[in-house]
Amino acid sequence: MKAYFMFLAFILEPLNQFNTIFQTDATQIAILLPEMNRLLRVFMAKFVTMRAIKSAEDLTTVPFADRGQQLDNSILAVGMELRSMLANDEDDLEEATATRIFDSVRKFYVAVVNKMVNIFPFHDDVLRDLAALNPDPALRESWSSSSVRELAIRFGLVADEHHDALVAEFQDYQLSPDDELPLYTSDSRVDTFWAEMAKQKTFAGGMRFPHLAHLMTTLSVIAHSNADSERVFSICRKIDTDARSQLGNDTLRALLSCKINMDEPYYAFHPDSDLLKSAKSATWNYVKDHQ
Repeated sequence: MKAYFMFLAFILEPLNQFNTIFQTDATQIAILLPEMNRLLRVFMAKFVTMRAIKSAEDLTTVPFADRGQQLDNSILAVGMELRSMLANDEDDLEEATATRIFDSVRKFYVAVVNKMVNIFPFHDDVLRDLAALNPDPALRESWSSSSVRELAIRFGLVADEHHDALVAEFQDYQLSPDDELPLYTSDSRVDTFWAEMAKQKTFAGGMRFPHLAHLMTTLSVIAHSNADSERVFSICRKIDTDARSQLGNDTLRALLSCKINMDEPYYAFHPDSDLLKSAKSATWNYVKDHQ
């Protein structure tokens, strides 16, 4: 049982990292497919040979269940704590028991990877195309203009007669030097970058990327997980308490909108006199109308 908990603590770390990435409210849909592939590689590398992983063009085709493609017990990833415990108890530990532990670890890895391969949408065309949302300068040239066209067609965000202009704008974006585009770093938000792209002007004063910026800013609102929904439910529970059981839907929506759209912490908000006067007036009118 102790060995089980040691191994469980070791194996949960990559899953926790993956979940943390997609709990943020920042746009992460562009990296969902790459991160799924990374997570799959991380788990495969724990029990499958590097040769088998690197030789496969598609990770989902790696023969991970083949014992001949798996690592030996001596280098099978079981965590340093469990490995140390097995080494310290080597004299008292029966060989059959150690073998059974390693076999259980292998079965666990095979089950996890098999589940990921069958459940995760590794071959989803939309997720593949949405990777073009990622404005990382190191990846910018790797995206295909056909992906952008497919996104425009699938979501109906750009009229058919503007598709050629969209492709031209995307190619202009790919070929532009970094100093002509909004600054993007690892700490930047994807939606903020594309919002800044919408402000780019030509020398004549017109919009430089009208169709591309519209497409990308709209796609950036696609949810990458249910974290945002859960966050809204949590805020609602804090607003609509037992002490406020008579709150109407309009009031609840208004308070929820205020909390979601505030750019500063609630405790740092200091309303001015005009806002307080308006609030008192609204309260007085409400009481008057409902006497």
